[in-house]
Parts: sequence; structure tokens; C-alpha cells
Amino acid sequence: MRQNIVTEKSLSGGSRRLVWLFLVLQFVSLSRQVFITNFGAEWNILGYASNVGSILVFITFLIAIRNVDRIGYFSGLPAWGRIWWWLTALLVLFGVLLGTVTHHYIFKFVALDSVPYFVIFGMVLVGSKPTAFHYFVKSLLMLLYAAIPLNLYALTDIGELAAQSGEGDRFGVTSLGYETQATLATWPLLLLLSNGLKRGQAILVFVGVLIYAGMMIIFQKRLGTAMVLLVVTLYVHQSLHVSRYRIGRVVGAGRHYLRELSVIAFLALFVLLVGGRGLLAEQAAALFGRFSFGGQSGYSQGIFSLLTLENERIRIVYECFSGFGWYEWFIGRGMGGAFEWSSFNTNLLATDRSETLLSQYFLPDLGYFGRREFEIGIMMPMLKGGLLLTAALFSGVLNILFSPQKIRRDFYSSAAYYSVLYVSVFLLHGGGFILADSFTLIIWGISIGRCLYAVGPAAAEQSLHTPALSAGFRH
Repeated sequence: MRQNIVTEKSLSGGSRRLVWLFLVLQFVSLSRQVFITNFGAEWNILGYASNVGSILVFITFLIAIRNVDRIGYFSGLPAWGRIWWWLTALLVLFGVLLGTVTHHYIFKFVALDSVPYFVIFGMVLVGSKPTAFHYFVKSLLMLLYAAIPLNLYALTDIGELAAQSGEGDRFGVTSLGYETQATLATWPLLLLLSNGLKRGQAILVFVGVLIYAGMMIIFQKRLGTAMVLLVVTLYVHQSLHVSRYRIGRVVGAGRHYLRELSVIAFLALFVLLVGGRGLLAEQAAALFGRFSFGGQSGYSQGIFSLLTLENERIRIVYECFSGFGWYEWFIGRGMGGAFEWSSFNTNLLATDRSETLLSQYFLPDLGYFGRREFEIGIMMPMLKGGLLLTAALFSGVLNILFSPQKIRRDFYSSAAYYSVLYVSVFLLHGGGFILADSFTLIIWGISIGRCLYAVGPAAAEQSLHTPALSAGFRH
């Protein structure tokens, strides 16, 4: 039997251009609302075209990296990782067949449901190849730099919205910045990798993280704020123990930038509190009220009501699963699957966004008001593939999360481990397997791949060798 030997093949110029093209197209798709706001609704086609184009580019890229580092797509994965990859991918394919052949859903919706899984599993393969992993991360770093001015521009309407709103109102969710925040979604992985960057690059990452944190406060996003606190805590823990990790083949080569992060955070807080006319302080107080018992959230049990039927996200999930047939608990409703939103009329009467809701939630192919997705990400595989897909997908993730000592032996795998933890926790009450969360799914997939590489045969043979990198990471 032919062995998978190390080839040390680097990414070709064409492969690198494909990485950039894929990520730029996704970036354009996530920022489409900027074009729509400035040039009209007809520019929405740009988002659809970018999504379709990016997937075609990504397929081409995956074909090109087959023999990078080692021969074969799965040569960097451990044996159980290959089984997990194929089992879950086949269950996704079964969901596609269930949606198209059995339920006859419109192919567009089947594709929209299945493509996010394709991106995740494609990125797992990318993450298991160190050369591809590092180049992808450096490209994500450049896009974060582009996302900073984009989101600052998108927040320029905050002052006007605040002036038109009452005290404690969540006016931020109507801001253009609320639509562009997804372009910053790579911040967790990049923050966790920032100790491997040059100082100037790390500082720009910190700026991006602080802008995102400020946006979460302005938008009064409880989950988003909690996630920022989680990742910053993980970063501080990693920084205090950075000398334990190996960067390349050198143990203890890393250093941390906690002092720089503290200075930037202090300056940002000072500028926002003093120069922001109290806007951030007011929104922070309102956000604290939404975390508190009987606060402005309107929940009887405060923050704990997030886990009850008082919370709309939980109520929608309950409505869906209360209509499940016995077999649907095992195989779901297939890709493109939906459920009737029985309380939709109540929600419709309680809002002034009637036309928006009508266009968004009426499913013409099924003839009722409903939804094809949840706002709780971990529940979406259950809707599309039942317990089989959900158990298969998250069994691999849990295996990673319960193997920290095996994975966190080098700096990059440690950052990837924490990134997997972040996205997995985030999916417990937010996010989703949708293209609108593509950057989150990208960092989840590539981080899973890196973690699998850390316990795979390639890492053992190469002693977690980090290939030579161009400007972007310190050695």
C-alpha cells in the first residue's frame, strides 16, 4: 500500500490567489448592505453572486491543495478524524437527497442549507495542512484590517439613531453596523494567534476586537458581549502561559502583548466615554439591565429567562420540534427543510415591520409562514438531519474539546483549540449554519482541522513543524 509521505509542497501562486478570491468574495457578500444602502436594493444581487462565485472558487482551491504538505486530503487527520469526516459528510449528503428527492424542496433552499456544511468540512481539510492553515490565517488577518474601517464607517449613523430614540432603546440594531458586524467575525482566532504576530499587527487585531466589543455594547447583545469576555479571558490565560508553547520548533519562543492590549483598551474606553457623549455608558447600563433580574429585558427571571419559553429563540425551537414526527427526530426534515411558525401572526401584529416579515418568513414553496433556520445554531443540524447528523457532527467536536492536553502542545494548535471552544459555546444560544455566519464557520472549520492535525500522524512525524512563513508571524 502506498504511504502518505511528506512532500513539503508549498502553496502555488494560483492557490494563494484562490484563497484571496474566496475570502474577498465572502467579505463582499457579508458587507452587501453597504452597497444596498448607498446605491439601492438592486445591489443585493452582488451578495448572491459573491456567494455563488466564492463556493466555486473554494472548490477549485480544495482541488489544488490535495498534495500540499503530504499526499492526500486526509493525510493530516488521525484515523478517527477521517471516519468522523466521512460519516458526517455522508449524513449531510443524505440530507440533500432527503430534501430534493423525498420532500421536493426548491433546490435553492437545499443548496443554501448544505453549503455551510461544505465550507466547514472543506476548512477542516485546509486546517489539517499546516502550509494552507498559515496562509489562510494570514489572509484572514488582512481582511480583519479591511473590516475595521468598514465597520467604523457603518457606525456613523449611531449618533443620529440615538437622538431619535428613547433611553434604553435598542436603536443599534437598526444601524448599518449591525449588518456589517459579521465581517469582524474572525476576531476570536486572530486574537488568540496575536502573540505570534508582530507587535504592530497584534495592535491592529486588538483595535478590531475592541471595535467589535463596542458594537456588542451599543447593540445591547448579551451573548456577543459574553463571548468577548470569554475569548479575552482565554487570551489572557494563554498569554500568561505562552512560554509553555512551541512556535515552530522552538519551545518558549512566544511572548505576549497584554501590556499593549491594556493600554489600547484604556485609551479606547477613555475616548468613548469622554468623546462619545455618554452614548457607550448609556448603552452599557441598558445592557446590564438586560442581564439583570427583572431588568429592561422584560423577562420575569432576568438573564435566566433566556433558557425558558419567554425567550423567542427558545420558543421558536419548541414550536418546531413539537411538530416533529417520530422518524424526523432521527433524520430531520432534510436540507431545505422548514417548519410552520404558528405564532407568526402574533409577532406580525406586534411589529411595524410587516412587509419585511412577510417577505422574509412566507415560504411560497410550502404555502405557509415559517422558518428554515433557528437563531440557536446547535439546533439547526437537528432540524436538517435529526439526531443522527447532530450526534455525528458534535461527537467529533466534543472529542477535540475533551482532549486539551493532546492538542495544546504548540502555540497554533492551542489557539485553534480555544477557537473551537468559542464557536461551540456560541452555537449553544446563537449563530447558525448559514452563509451569513460564513466567517464564524470558516474559523470553526479551520480550527477543527488544526486540532485534528495536532493529534494526527503528520504532527507526530514532523514534531509539529511549522513551515516557513512570510511576513505575518514571528519566528
